[in-house]
Amino acid sequence: MPGQGLAVILLRPGPQVLAFQAALLAAITPFTGSGGTPAAFVTDPGESISRSTLDWVDGYVPAQIGPGRYTAHITVGFATLDDLKAIEAEPFDAFTVRPSAVAVYQLGNSGAARELLKAWPTPH
Repeated sequence: MPGQGLAVILLRPGPQVLAFQAALLAAITPFTGSGGTPAAFVTDPGESISRSTLDWVDGYVPAQIGPGRYTAHITVGFATLDDLKAIEAEPFDAFTVRPSAVAVYQLGNSGAARELLKAWPTPH
């Protein structure tokens, strides 16, 4: 929406996260392809998948994985640009994030995880 932006908390992925990402990519590469259609995505009635979403998914590998390219984050939601500017100016205490599970989702517009396909708990 005009005048709004996405609020996220950026994370610094550790070496274990990047190693897991590389191993996962190696395992699924034989099953991947390019040129997917909107039929691969979850949509609401009357919703169309945007060209920008199709292009983003098609170019995700290798453009957005690996050291220096992967932007690990927690999506918080949307806020007005003024509110986002105020939030960014506030002090922020760092904290550690540990996953409780790994999951595969079918995506919707903007790469949003829309439908859970499978989840696995992580060992602690």
